[in-house]
Amino acid sequence: MRKVNLMGITLRDMFLRESLLQVETFLKNGALNSVIYLNIPLLVRAQKDESIARWIEHADITVFGDKEILRQCGITARNRAEEAENLAFLNALFTTLAYKRYSVYLISDTENGIGKLSADISAVRDDLNIVGQNIYGIDEDVNAGTINEINSIVPRVIIMRATDNLSIELIDNYRSMINAEVIVFLPQDMDIAGRRKTVKEKFIQKIYHRMFKRNANQYTNSKNS
Repeated sequence: MRKVNLMGITLRDMFLRESLLQVETFLKNGALNSVIYLNIPLLVRAQKDESIARWIEHADITVFGDKEILRQCGITARNRAEEAENLAFLNALFTTLAYKRYSVYLISDTENGIGKLSADISAVRDDLNIVGQNIYGIDEDVNAGTINEINSIVPRVIIMRATDNLSIELIDNYRSMINAEVIVFLPQDMDIAGRRKTVKEKFIQKIYHRMFKRNANQYTNSKNS
C-alpha cells in the first residue's frame, strides 16, 4: 500500500490482491472497517467539500473505479486501468462473499434506492447471502431501526449506496455502534451493473470528467509552480 495525493486528498493505493487480502483481514478483526469506492463525481465533490475529502482520507481502503483517476495519480499500468474500468475489486469481492457465504446487508437512502441497489447487485452476482436490507436517512427513528436491525442480524459485510453526507454520518458517527466487520460504500452515481446510460446521464458524466481533469491539472500546476 502506498499513499498518493490527488487534488490535495490523500488516497490509499493498493494492488487488487493486496486490497482483497486486507478485506479478509478485516473480516476477522471484529471491528467495522470501511471501503470507499471512488468515482470521478465523488472526487469532484470532495475537492469542494472538506468533510467528504476527510472522510475519504479516513477510509481503511480506497478503490479507484475509473482509469482517469489512476492516470491523475501517475499510475499508468494497463492492467490497473483495466481493473478500474471493469470494477475488478467489486467483482472479486462478490466472488469471495458468495463462495464463503458471508452474510451481506444492504443500505440505501430511499425505497427506490434499496430496490435498485438490490437489482444491480443481483445483475453482477445473484448468489450473495443477503440477509437483510433497509433504508437510512428518512428520520431518526428509521435510522435507529436500521442500526438495531443490523445489530440483531450481525452481518459480516454491509454494502451502502446513498448520498455522501448520509454515508459519512453512518460510517463515521455510528461506526462504533454497528456490529459488522466491513462496510463498502458505493457512490449513488456509480453504475455497477453495466446499465445503458440515458442521454442525460452521459451528459452529466462528461461534465464531471471535464471538471475532474481541469481541477486535477490546476492543482498539479499550482503545486509545481
